[in-house]
Amino acid sequence: LPPVHMSLSIHSRGPCGLGVRTRSVTCSTSGCAPADRPPAESVCDMGPCQNPAVGVPDSSDTTQPLWFYTEWTQQCSEGCGTGVQTRKVHCSAGDWHHCAADTQPDSSRACSSDKLCGSQWFTGPWSHCTVSCGWGRQSRSVICLSKTQGHTSIINEDHCLAVEKPATEQPCQVEPCDAEWYTADWSQCSRSCDTGVERREVRCLDERQYVSNRCQDLTKPPSRRSCNTHKCSATSGHVDSETPKTTQSDSDSHFGKAGDQPQQPPPPPITDDPGCSDKFHNCHLVVQARLCKYKYYRSSCCQSCHNKL
Repeated sequence: LPPVHMSLSIHSRGPCGLGVRTRSVTCSTSGCAPADRPPAESVCDMGPCQNPAVGVPDSSDTTQPLWFYTEWTQQCSEGCGTGVQTRKVHCSAGDWHHCAADTQPDSSRACSSDKLCGSQWFTGPWSHCTVSCGWGRQSRSVICLSKTQGHTSIINEDHCLAVEKPATEQPCQVEPCDAEWYTADWSQCSRSCDTGVERREVRCLDERQYVSNRCQDLTKPPSRRSCNTHKCSATSGHVDSETPKTTQSDSDSHFGKAGDQPQQPPPPPITDDPGCSDKFHNCHLVVQARLCKYKYYRSSCCQSCHNKL
């Protein structure tokens, strides 16, 4: 190490109490590192002062208590914006009221960080699901917050990055739902009087609305009902409101099974008539479905109904 020359001197305002001693620190060459330089001053204690009475200053002693303080804290209390730096302050007499209040050093001061205060998104808890079963939605609050000097405040969302904003809604499912019965609209009544039938489709669908067999038969809605139960007038006669199709695959669903329609007395025998013929190729289905008792089918399938009789 290069040689270092030091000289010591003590400075104190009196023969007692705390003082400061200093020394001269020089480097005899130009190769001294500043980081290795010894301190040039330090606090020294000359011993307690002897006063005639506690709390009564000695008029013959001109020594006044001194204020001592540490260096300011290196870091600001806040990582951004305005914060506080602090240091410790000490009165050489012990109690602060023995030192001059007008010369008391500050123990804190404002400081500013080089970093700008940012803002961040804050999310609240998710709400309950909107449904008790199956798929629903749940939501939560999302706000933009700013923290300065230990205080948090809500600010405009423009101060937070929109691309980083958390979702405010999401799908949720508590548990799968049971299958349910779905119904279509009722069809037109099959008769304008003397009791007809309305039909509708009934399907069992699961929570994703796929056909299912998990519905309860006891809760199945009716697929048909009576309609236009009033008697037909003698002058107007009977008028069918719709003409069912007569394909073999759906003869049961459209013509109905035996007993679906109210029983009526058999039609009168058809006399031999050259004009009595079948107008449809599938009149045998009309006979099988027992529809010859209706005027429309007797006329449209005259030959088949006549042969049946």
